[in-house]
Amino acid sequence: IYSNAIRAPAQSAPQPMNRQRFLLPALLALTVARLLFLPLHELSQVEQHVVQSSQHEGLWQPAMGPVLPFLVKATTSVFGVHPFGVRFLAPFLMLGAGYLVWQLTRGMFDATSASWALVIFQVMPAVNVASVTMTLTTLGIACSAILLMALRLALHREYRWHLQWWWLACALLLAMAV
Repeated sequence: IYSNAIRAPAQSAPQPMNRQRFLLPALLALTVARLLFLPLHELSQVEQHVVQSSQHEGLWQPAMGPVLPFLVKATTSVFGVHPFGVRFLAPFLMLGAGYLVWQLTRGMFDATSASWALVIFQVMPAVNVASVTMTLTTLGIACSAILLMALRLALHREYRWHLQWWWLACALLLAMAV
């Protein structure tokens, strides 16, 4: 006979170790390592063209939008016109893009999936090259992450004049200007 007696609570499965706490120190260590790699090789022809474009007057340069020369001009005015000064923002752009990929994935799935997406993103060869060079690819990867995050935030809002839709419009303008 089946009885409705009080049952002992079910044993829960052991919780896996929380690995989220290692993400930020690992990303910071990776960014510091990328900063150390910046001055090791000479500027490529593309980076030299960016430096030349940043030294010319005017907003829009041939074969280049206004954003990359502006960023290079800002960093070279502080650090000088050499590989470290030209590429200074590249590791930080990839750090920010990685954070946005993590936030995007965490919003769609769970924290574990977001961590794996971040690890896969950071070990991709294109991201590793973009993190130690300052080219249109570096800005393209960062702008793609910004655009995806803005799109996700905007799609979760119904009111068309909500702030996230304006952020999406600004992200689209930024992506087109790159």
